[in-house]
Amino acid sequence: MEPSSPPAHSASLFNISLRRCGLPALAYVGLLAATLVYAPNYRWSQGPLDYPFGSDFLQEWVGARMILTGHGHELYDAEVFRAWQHDRNVVGFEWNPDRHYPPVYPPWHYALFVPLALMPYRWATMLWVALLWGAVFINGYLIRSIMLQSETETQSSNGARWKLTALWWLPVLLFPTVPMAVMFGQKSLVWLAILSLVVYLLQRHRHAWSGALFALMMFKPTLFYLIPLCMARYRNGRFLLGCGAGVAVISGVSLAVLPWELWQGYLYAMLQSVDYGTQGGYRVDWSCSLWSIALGAPAAWQGWVKLIVCLPCAGLVLASLLKPQRMEVQPRVVFQWLVATLLLAPHAYHYDLCILLLPICWMAVYEPRMSVITFMILAFGVALATRIYPLVPVPLLPFALLGCFWIWRLPNADAAANSEGVKAAYGFAGMGDIRFR
Repeated sequence: MEPSSPPAHSASLFNISLRRCGLPALAYVGLLAATLVYAPNYRWSQGPLDYPFGSDFLQEWVGARMILTGHGHELYDAEVFRAWQHDRNVVGFEWNPDRHYPPVYPPWHYALFVPLALMPYRWATMLWVALLWGAVFINGYLIRSIMLQSETETQSSNGARWKLTALWWLPVLLFPTVPMAVMFGQKSLVWLAILSLVVYLLQRHRHAWSGALFALMMFKPTLFYLIPLCMARYRNGRFLLGCGAGVAVISGVSLAVLPWELWQGYLYAMLQSVDYGTQGGYRVDWSCSLWSIALGAPAAWQGWVKLIVCLPCAGLVLASLLKPQRMEVQPRVVFQWLVATLLLAPHAYHYDLCILLLPICWMAVYEPRMSVITFMILAFGVALATRIYPLVPVPLLPFALLGCFWIWRLPNADAAANSEGVKAAYGFAGMGDIRFR
């Protein structure tokens, strides 16, 4: 059966009253001002500092600056990249010479930051923080639109519409990894915005456009790799076609614009790369990846832990994710996609959990209790992970994600197709027997 047309009165992305934007606007200005004045990572000083002003944003700006000034061919030379990060004439301050950020992203990632590299680092960082706090509220609004659309489709009458209209920005703001992402200058909120727009388009059966937009996730390869496989399992050819076209455009433009020496350096660096978790400064207690479970074990045992614990868990997650399903994209499905992406990625940190806000908040339309429980599990997991690791050298977050993945597991395909009660219980009420085409 072909997906049905979107409802005539579906929630519009632009259907919001300016009157309701007053409080979020005040919150945005207050949070931005407080961050620039009080946050240690954004308190300007010429140094010497223990950690760099702007935290992780430094490596994006430096990489973009090297491309902008014609030194892109040296970007993947680890020593040269390190020297640029510590050049006071470039960044404007001094910081701990024993610390640095390695060049781990593909060339198109650094090229994305070239507009910010046109500015001095201090002012570029301030603009970046303003964009990140803006992304917080944009994400709240996007998730609200997705929830209202589902509420319209399922004819929910649990009184959530007033809450969604009045408090659409609060859940995003209160999730602990959101302010962490801002404090570290991380892009997780940008990836959440892209994924929210992808789901928004999927809700309206704009599969090709959704796939084309999802192609932007290739700027973060560790979040890109799995969802196309899921879409292939759903036989969603239009999404894959759009995604392939988007990837081709981004790759073609990058190859045409960026110097060939930059690509040679990247390929050589990837061939010479070592396990990211073995690099200095890696925080195992912050990790969400299954493979990081082995890093807390003694070096002689790490291979066995990966073989006995990590590999079977990864196989079970992948088998559960790719089992036959007959359901439209809904919060349980999206949650499993994203949790599996984080668990199976070679590297994922606690601030990457921001992307889970989409299905967690969305699920409140169907099962508010499930939404709140998951929100609290992950919030407490993030808070306790750094405290538990010194006592028990095992990262907590992969186990928290495995537990949530099991709790949110999908129903049997045949039962879900034939039982409206099962579909209602799992957030698929009113969807009918639908498959991607």
